[in-house]
Amino acid sequence: MTEDDRCQSVLKTIVNFDNLKFKERDALEQVISSYYQAHAYDIEKYRETRMRAHYKERYDVRKNMIDWDFTFYVKKLCPHVNNREYMAWRQNGLAFETRLASNNVPNRTYGSFVPGNDVSSHLQRPRTD
Repeated sequence: MTEDDRCQSVLKTIVNFDNLKFKERDALEQVISSYYQAHAYDIEKYRETRMRAHYKERYDVRKNMIDWDFTFYVKKLCPHVNNREYMAWRQNGLAFETRLASNNVPNRTYGSFVPGNDVSSHLQRPRTD
């Protein structure tokens, strides 16, 4: 994508990739190429994985947790939010129904992620010996 003469990308003429390390170039190429339809993109699987990571051991009772969040936090801050709409949004990720159409084509630009670090070791209390 960045140094090959076979590349006909418009991005190559706009952005100078010479100062990037090869590792950074590869990461950038991986992100851009993931937008192509040729790559498999199972949005439901990714959302399921993200929900399981968010709720952890309480994944099976997520409806109760969503109701708790609405009742004790959202309702106080924004009383105009409807309970059913909030529950549906937290369950399926669609905030607004825009038209009578099926939402079966995912937006690939929302599929990016940043790998996190395990911060549990950093959150330990300092020793007082």
